[in-house]
Amino acid sequence: MLQSIASAGETSRAVIARTTNLTPPTVSSIVGDLVLEGFIDERGRAEAPSIGKPPQLLGLASGRRQTVCLDLSGSHFVGSIIDLDGSVIDSAVGEGSDLLGDRALDAARDLVAELLPKVTASEATVSIAAPGVIDESGTVRRAAYFGWNDLPLADDFEDRFGVETHVLNDAHALALAEVAAHRAPIDNLVVVRVARGVRAGIVLHGALYVGDGFGAGEIGFLVPGGAGGSIRDPEHHTSRVSIGQLVARLRGVEHTDSWDLAGAVAAADRATVAAMSTAVGIDLGRALAAVVGALDIHTVRLDPSIAPLGDELLSGLDVTLSASVVDTMAQSVDIDFGKAGPDAVLRGAAIAVTLNDLGLVQRAGVAT
Repeated sequence: MLQSIASAGETSRAVIARTTNLTPPTVSSIVGDLVLEGFIDERGRAEAPSIGKPPQLLGLASGRRQTVCLDLSGSHFVGSIIDLDGSVIDSAVGEGSDLLGDRALDAARDLVAELLPKVTASEATVSIAAPGVIDESGTVRRAAYFGWNDLPLADDFEDRFGVETHVLNDAHALALAEVAAHRAPIDNLVVVRVARGVRAGIVLHGALYVGDGFGAGEIGFLVPGGAGGSIRDPEHHTSRVSIGQLVARLRGVEHTDSWDLAGAVAAADRATVAAMSTAVGIDLGRALAAVVGALDIHTVRLDPSIAPLGDELLSGLDVTLSASVVDTMAQSVDIDFGKAGPDAVLRGAAIAVTLNDLGLVQRAGVAT
């Protein structure tokens, strides 16, 4: 019922009955409960038809529940308060660069402490998207980028702020946002997230797939080491395929704190950009072949953050991936940059909450 209402933006009881195949009396009863609980509200009547009384319109209610969402995967920690209908109420930016251990944890706490007082709804939740292997309890089993191991992140925030807290991998959040960006239902999808490292979010049969040990999509270990893969030892793992590393390679330096990939592409000569873009596409194609080939997933979307690398990236990935899977599969693989937008990880964090609690997938003010 909520998804039907959200998908339409505003709709009537009669349309809901046709959409859900429920009887009109059942729809009226459930609508009454949802209005009473504050999840939907009445918006007035539709434009008058030529015959008969215009129907009463319904929509998702603002002010019932808002989610304080954090994205800890970028150059800075960012947060937003997102309403039930997907609209952004407020936002904030905090420190994030080169933070480790307790300093990174404190920066995330500070961001929630800044945003929670700005929540205007009667109920609030917190949802945190972070790099690393994160289990169903919200414990970060391993996030080498912050030096976190077996950190009970959800419990920490719930104890500190007294608010229900969800924690998920940033690539998984991106996958949820990309599903929401498709107006038509999508059953199977692989989304590649490139930020502090490279990971994939996987959707199977319409549901997020996290794997037996919650590490599904950690393709950084599959990228060839000699061409920009990962450095791994018993104590540390960092990826060479990250926004920072791509910027450094374009600038011809060993390291940079800049995440301005678009600026680095604009400043570099065309041949350098084309060569690196193709090489990165080839590396990602080799890594994704293990996922796409084993699961037979035809829809692959790349994080818009690497869109400045352009068509050479797509071409290198497409050719390599197609050559690495069975020919019938290669003919059907659809590769493109994602459409979920620059705040996709934050929106995916909000979707993780509403999907878990209400079965509702939001979409930037209009669910789908």
